[in-house]
Amino acid sequence: MALDLERIIRFSVVAEERSFTRAARRLQVDQPWLSRQIRQLEEQLGFLLLQRTTRKVELTVEGAAFLTQALELADVADRTRSIARALLRERSQQIRVGISPTSFWVQARHDVLAFFEKKNPAAQIDVISAQTPGLLSDLSRRNLEVVIGPVCDGGEDFERVLMHVSTPGMLVPREHPLAARPSLRMKDLAGCTLSTTMRTVNPKAFDTLYVPFIDVGMVPRPVVEGRVAMPYYAAHERFFMLSYRGGAIEQGAAPDYVRLAIDDCPVVSEMWAYRNRGDNRELVRRFWSTVKHLRRAA
Repeated sequence: MALDLERIIRFSVVAEERSFTRAARRLQVDQPWLSRQIRQLEEQLGFLLLQRTTRKVELTVEGAAFLTQALELADVADRTRSIARALLRERSQQIRVGISPTSFWVQARHDVLAFFEKKNPAAQIDVISAQTPGLLSDLSRRNLEVVIGPVCDGGEDFERVLMHVSTPGMLVPREHPLAARPSLRMKDLAGCTLSTTMRTVNPKAFDTLYVPFIDVGMVPRPVVEGRVAMPYYAAHERFFMLSYRGGAIEQGAAPDYVRLAIDDCPVVSEMWAYRNRGDNRELVRRFWSTVKHLRRAA
């Protein structure tokens, strides 16, 4: 029996969505055409996969059994396409680098991209900005060659190089009594409100950066839009913020904030470069050599 792989993948999407309308939207195809595709697959198989009514779509017993294998096929097909795209990018001297928006203030990130571009003028660097968990997922599927971002759950599964380490200070509203001090200690911050990211975005980074301050009594105030929006919320509500020297976060809060060092700060912020273990394609190796070279020179 010769089965159409693409139809099987389309069936898996309909089964996951339990709706031809949502599945068609997800696949970016016409709904009537998608419905015909599933019927043609059922005709090939000789049994119904789905029970259709005007209100819902349900799996038949056979459809539920078939779905397990269909999902496996869809996953294999997705990974195969990703590898094919990666090989094509290698032939065309294209490299895709995932960048966390939290790394924009790290000079090492900019140095790596500039140095690699200078040494490899024929290479095309495509930069994709997104949150680190999603970038690492794309890296594992070979949709990206390298990721630059903070610590993240699952980061240990990749080859990685530490690009930057720093200890944050604290941005204090100028009118707050603590702003008059030469420096702070962790206990001084109890009861103050701290602008934070959402923990769900990157739990490991959140726990590393913010939990030590919450543990001493600071009150977290998560900002849904992330770090870029934090200065605006903080300036309006007069929240405290973590500060990284030279970063746009600090500049966005100026001039009515004071940056103070925290003498006993236990927090260390790290920025890493990640790649798949054993990925020795020429362009990836050259980029990775650049990361290591600049790290040694730092």
